[in-house]
Amino acid sequence: IGPGLTNITISIECLILHSTAVPTAPPQSVTIQSSTATQLDVTWSPPPLDSQNGDIQGYKIYFWEFQLQNETERLRTMFLPELGVKIKNLTGYTTYMISVAAFNAAGDGPRSPPTRGRTQQAGKGHA
Repeated sequence: IGPGLTNITISIECLILHSTAVPTAPPQSVTIQSSTATQLDVTWSPPPLDSQNGDIQGYKIYFWEFQLQNETERLRTMFLPELGVKIKNLTGYTTYMISVAAFNAAGDGPRSPPTRGRTQQAGKGHA
C-alpha cells in the first residue's frame, strides 16, 4: 500500500504542475524610449509571478499610430521571455500606442494598458 500511495501523490503533483492556464495579468511597467525618427525602444517587467500560470514563453507587442488603431495596428511576437524590443521602420515624429501581452503554453494573457510614445523628428537636411 505504501508505494502505491506514493505513486498516486506524485501523479497528482505532476498534473498540478503541468496543467497550465494563460497568464492572468499583463506585463508591468511598460516604458517607451524614442531612439530615432523611425525606432522606439520598449521595455517591460513580467506579469506578477502568481499570475504567470507556468513559464512565460514570450511576448506579443501590439503597436499602432495614435487614434488609428483599426487601420494601423501591427503585432510583433517574441518567442523568448526577453523584457524589451526595438520597434523599427516607424514613421518619424509620430505618436504610437504600445501594448504588451505575455504568453505561455496555454495561450495569451491580457494586454497591458496602452502606453504612448513618439518617434523623433527626422533630422533636417539628411537624405
